[in-house]
Amino acid sequence: MTVIVIMALLSAAAAFTLAGPIRTQRRAEAVGLIRQVDSSARRAAHNRFEPVAIEIDLEDGRLSRREGGRDGIFSFAASLPPGIRIDQVRAGHRAWSDGTAVITCSSAGMSPTYAVHLVGEHWGQWFLFAGLTGQMTQVRDADALDAILGSASAGAARSADRDDAD
Repeated sequence: MTVIVIMALLSAAAAFTLAGPIRTQRRAEAVGLIRQVDSSARRAAHNRFEPVAIEIDLEDGRLSRREGGRDGIFSFAASLPPGIRIDQVRAGHRAWSDGTAVITCSSAGMSPTYAVHLVGEHWGQWFLFAGLTGQMTQVRDADALDAILGSASAGAARSADRDDAD
């Protein structure tokens, strides 16, 4: 009986010891997946010279890519690892906290600047994707994100309003 108790204690200690590294690995996997979906959508849009939509289903943690824009065919889909979810996606002044967020890459491979909030047990982090390049940056909090997205939206509005015709 003593041997069974000792084995149970050792098993519990091993499971507890591995929980942290497993969470860290799942976080890294989720970040890599989001980065992969963004970069592959931009590449596909640029190579095929047609819009590509990134769809983020906030209910089931599924990320997909649609060739030909919103009405096109799915060309890639994957789910976030267990214990990790996206609780919000923001682009400019638009925010999604449920349903499906859609970010469209133009035929030139550009998108609006957008941010994804990944959360897991005792963890949450914003990841910002630059619209022109797709460069991903970690953002420390929602206030900093508001400032960045507000500046990006204002810059886009100024560009749209500017009349370059002489």
